[in-house]
Amino acid sequence: MNTVGALQHLSSEGGELAQAAIKLIQGKGSRKLLEQELGDVFALAELLMEHNVIRSEKVHDRKLAKLKSYGRMYG
Repeated sequence: MNTVGALQHLSSEGGELAQAAIKLIQGKGSRKLLEQELGDVFALAELLMEHNVIRSEKVHDRKLAKLKSYGRMYG
């Protein structure tokens, strides 16, 4: 696996995800675009987990903790 390339791509997709969220907040974007960009980030995350670049159990644990925290913030 080209780990550096995948991480660079993840960085780029993260930026595109942020832009899609900002556009939606401003009323200039769409839910579809946000969903597409989030899917791109998810796909790269899955690929990195499949190749043991990142540990899926650590990602899962962090996700559970954040769901509690974000649930309190945003309900």
